[in-house]
Amino acid sequence: MLGLFYDPYIKNLHEFNIGSGFKDYVENLNLLNTLVPNMRLPKYLSKKGGDREYGIGKHAQNSRYIIAKLTELLGSYVDNINVELLFVQLKTFVQKYSAQGEATYKVKDPRKYFDDMIDAIVYSYINAAYVHKLTIPRNSGAAKAQQKIRPFTRDDRGNLRKTTGSRRYNQNSRRYRR
Repeated sequence: MLGLFYDPYIKNLHEFNIGSGFKDYVENLNLLNTLVPNMRLPKYLSKKGGDREYGIGKHAQNSRYIIAKLTELLGSYVDNINVELLFVQLKTFVQKYSAQGEATYKVKDPRKYFDDMIDAIVYSYINAAYVHKLTIPRNSGAAKAQQKIRPFTRDDRGNLRKTTGSRRYNQNSRRYRR
């Protein structure tokens, strides 16, 4: 939900089995285009069939791929992650087997421990890796090409002034001047 608050153009990847309320909320705001459709995800992470067209599934078939992305994330960026709660939750995150014998990854005791931070960080990593390679339309390229960047300088009183015309760098005063 923070993505909607900060920037409604950023795509949001949510877990679809618990994100139906979030999807309804976004749909009521007419921002359904901010959700990541399954077709934008790799085939091994998208839901096969069903009526879930947005989000990612955390079921037994996908769990090994999601854990592979978590392992990739931690292997690459563990020194740069400053979220203590993630490492607290990783201490209780274990591999369990379902009745069919498939491996799933959950917390030891769901009544005591949570995995929401793990999910949020892994989903944002997946979102950044696959979805945000697409361009986000803000301003067209033609509009950006017409915008002129004019540097600001400070006058003798310290006020900011916009420089116009040709500029030369004065090494003595370290200021731009005409």
